[in-house]
Amino acid sequence: MKDLSHTMNTTGGDLLFRAAFEQNAMAMAQLSPSGEWLAINAQLCAVTGYSMEELHGIRYTQLYTEADKEEIAALLSKMTPDPQVSRTQRQLSRKDGSPTWVRELLAPVTNDSNELVCISLTLKDIDEEKATEAALAYRNKELDTFIYRASHDLRGPVATLLGLTDIAILDTEDETAKEYFDNCREVTRRMEKTIYDLLAVTEVKKSKTSMMSVLPREIVYRTMHDQKHKERLPLTDLDIAVDDNVVYYTDAAMLGIIITQVLDNALIFRRNEGRHNVSISIGGSESIIKIVVADNGCGIPASEHDLIFDLYYRGGNNHTGSGIGLYLVKAAVEKLAGSIRVSSTPGTGTDVHVYLPNTPV
Repeated sequence: MKDLSHTMNTTGGDLLFRAAFEQNAMAMAQLSPSGEWLAINAQLCAVTGYSMEELHGIRYTQLYTEADKEEIAALLSKMTPDPQVSRTQRQLSRKDGSPTWVRELLAPVTNDSNELVCISLTLKDIDEEKATEAALAYRNKELDTFIYRASHDLRGPVATLLGLTDIAILDTEDETAKEYFDNCREVTRRMEKTIYDLLAVTEVKKSKTSMMSVLPREIVYRTMHDQKHKERLPLTDLDIAVDDNVVYYTDAAMLGIIITQVLDNALIFRRNEGRHNVSISIGGSESIIKIVVADNGCGIPASEHDLIFDLYYRGGNNHTGSGIGLYLVKAAVEKLAGSIRVSSTPGTGTDVHVYLPNTPV
């Protein structure tokens, strides 16, 4: 290690740089390509727990595990004068043996002839950030577990309630009572969908994708014949166009969530007057899957376009949705490294465009 006076001249500019270097709140140093210390500031000593004299006896790489030592040594030896910055997060070992997470930044320092003079090192202690991230991850895991278990526990009673409601409707001849039971059945079905959607959220988050050949047409027909759409389909003009010449490779569960949830929205959010039109087009190529669902429903105001994918967001005055569907769609699309775009005008309708990688096994 050399004192700063050995590496910096005593001109006004260099003195200012030296003062900024020594008094910087960030841990900073200058290294040789072999990892020897050329200059160190006081904050680096605070982060590592070593004094300048103690750091003089070790190389930078010796602050890390064996695996990191080899990686850092290779990185330093390959550093060139070309503009380049290496950013990463590592755990260094302090003098007392305690591990400390740091954000590491390495960059070349050159002279006027563009020759490599040394390597600039900047470290930031991010132990608190990591602790906060770990605590947040733990709480999120707890929340996901609670939602998953609670939803599972509710499925049985809700299914029983639906069955009892159906029996009550068949057994009674009182029209007023039938109307009450119909309302109970509709509310219970909405509760059932919310439960299934919550379960799907946890599944999307924790599941691993499995790419296989899928048949989108089957998913579309399965959605169309869902019991909750029994009363809507006779009032809907439905146009289905699936290019069966394309071989579709993707995760079947994620694709099912995307198609089902987007179609559900197209069928549910309709205008009060006139025929309701819904079209779904699925096609693509060897590299991409394209899904377009269009309807002439109530539409979405421009001010809400950035909000519709938020969890539990229900726009406008229509509160029949759970506020989970489009959040699920976006989560599934992102899981598959795809993209989604929505264009909509109030009173005219909505178009949803989904693009997914077509990934052969």
